[in-house]
Amino acid sequence: MNVYFTDTLTLKKTTFDLWGEPTVTTSTIKGRIIFKTRMVLNLQGEQVVSSARVLLDKDSGVSHSDKLYFDGRDHPILSIDKKKDFSERHIEVSVA
Repeated sequence: MNVYFTDTLTLKKTTFDLWGEPTVTTSTIKGRIIFKTRMVLNLQGEQVVSSARVLLDKDSGVSHSDKLYFDGRDHPILSIDKKKDFSERHIEVSVA
């Protein structure tokens, strides 16, 4: 599956310190972006419109509070689905 991860994305993780101050950590990851508008369920169970799907490695460490930066802007993560193919696992992330 890693052969298909041809797009470079920036993963922005936000953590909060003891006083509630946010700290943003960025890292570069590989993935595959598939632009397709569709309806997905977000973390709260609401139907929302997703503008793209991003396929990532299972070890990418993505959570719902993170943002993916590609195409010139930050994309919040709407849903994370764990998929399994014949030999490896990958994660399918829907972004706004």
